[in-house]
Amino acid sequence: YSIANQWAEDTGLNNSETVGDVPDKAFRAGNLSTNLDTLKAVGLFGIPFDSSYNLNYVQSNCRIETGSFLNHPTRIGSTWEFPVTCFNWPFHRLGSRFRHLQITAAGMAETLDVLNHAQKLRYQFVTILLHSFEFITRDQAIFPDMKNIQRFENLCRTLQRHSDSIQTTGFSALEAIDLEKWAVDGPIPIPTVRLSSWI
Repeated sequence: YSIANQWAEDTGLNNSETVGDVPDKAFRAGNLSTNLDTLKAVGLFGIPFDSSYNLNYVQSNCRIETGSFLNHPTRIGSTWEFPVTCFNWPFHRLGSRFRHLQITAAGMAETLDVLNHAQKLRYQFVTILLHSFEFITRDQAIFPDMKNIQRFENLCRTLQRHSDSIQTTGFSALEAIDLEKWAVDGPIPIPTVRLSSWI
C-alpha cells in the first residue's frame, strides 16, 4: 500500500482530482501539517506545486526538512515548493520572531513593508496565504468581516497601483514560467518589517 495511495485516501484526492474539469495545480496541507512524504505523494499525482511550508510551523506542524529555512520557491523532488512568505517581526516582547503573510495575520502597513523589503532583497516571488472564511465572522452569527475585507481591498488596490513592478498570478499561470532560472542556491535573507500595525 503505497504512500501515495494512503495520502490520496486521507486527503480525498481520488474523489476530487478535478474541479470544473480543471486539473489540480497546487496543494496546501491543512494546518500546514506536512513532511517530505507529502511532497513525494504530491509529485506522484502530477501536482506541480505545493505551498505547505511555513517558517512559523517548522518546529511543529511543518516537518519538511531541507537543511535550511525556505522562504523562496525551491524544487523538492518533482514538486516546486512555494513557501508561505514569512518575515521577521522585531516587536515581540521576547525579541524578533517569524510571522507569515496572511490577511488575518498581518496588518496592511506590515504587508506593504514586507513587499518593499522583499523587492530590495531581490525576491522574485512572494506568497500570501488567504482563506475564503477570513471574510466572515463566525462568533455567534455570520457577518462580513469588514476589517479583513478592507485589508484585502486595500492590498488589491496597492498591487494594482504598483503593477509595473509587482505582478500577481495564480499557480496555473506558473506552469508557463521557467522557474529554474529563478532558483536560489541556498537561503536568502528574511524580510524584516519596520512598522507594526493591525489596521
